[in-house]
Amino acid sequence: MKGTCYFCKKEFEKSSMLRHILSCKSMKEYFSKLSDEEGIKEKEVFILSVYPKYDSSLYWLYVSVDTKATLRDIDKFLRDFWLECCGHLSQFKIDGEIYDVNPRGWLDEPFFFGPKPKSMNYKLENVITENMKFDYEYDFGSTTHLELKVLKRQLLPQKKKIVVLAQNIAPIYYCDNCQEKAEYFCYECGEFLCENCVEEHLYHEEMIEKIANGIANSPRNGVLWIWLSRYVFYD
Repeated sequence: MKGTCYFCKKEFEKSSMLRHILSCKSMKEYFSKLSDEEGIKEKEVFILSVYPKYDSSLYWLYVSVDTKATLRDIDKFLRDFWLECCGHLSQFKIDGEIYDVNPRGWLDEPFFFGPKPKSMNYKLENVITENMKFDYEYDFGSTTHLELKVLKRQLLPQKKKIVVLAQNIAPIYYCDNCQEKAEYFCYECGEFLCENCVEEHLYHEEMIEKIANGIANSPRNGVLWIWLSRYVFYD
């Protein structure tokens, strides 16, 4: 699946995007202006690749993250940009350790076994290193499993904690009944539907939504109702 560079708007395959990001003239010009015009000093950042653990080709992100940002910052970003629907629990798994959004809540559960979870207040520079992979889970009922890979550590005059560098192009969906281009999604049946086949599902009318209005470019598609905002730069 191809994606788009947020700076030059050119399209590349996921496998080629990192090479492009590291040499993109438009991106270099943007960060150069930050340094020259706004006096933003260079800071250490991690370039991360983010993708669903069990299907990395359809949805993916490349982001630049301040090394002094916390796991909680990443958690909030992933929720706001890609995943949030109902305030579900989440956690990171890094080198055998669990970093939980609510670590003390688990300790009160009678069925809890294993190492005690840690909080997400750890800075990235203290828990991850270059070339490392680590896991993130959102919603322990209908879980979305993500994998994050630390691709590079470098200096950038970055103004925000997290900057989106590139993202996959929103996939085209096809009707589950006839394979025509889908226009709707039925949350009751969990099916994509075209203009013709949706007529057979009108008894679920309140659970049917136009794709343009209800389906986001997110790995949570088809799991729960999602409304997401799209921002290039994220505080």
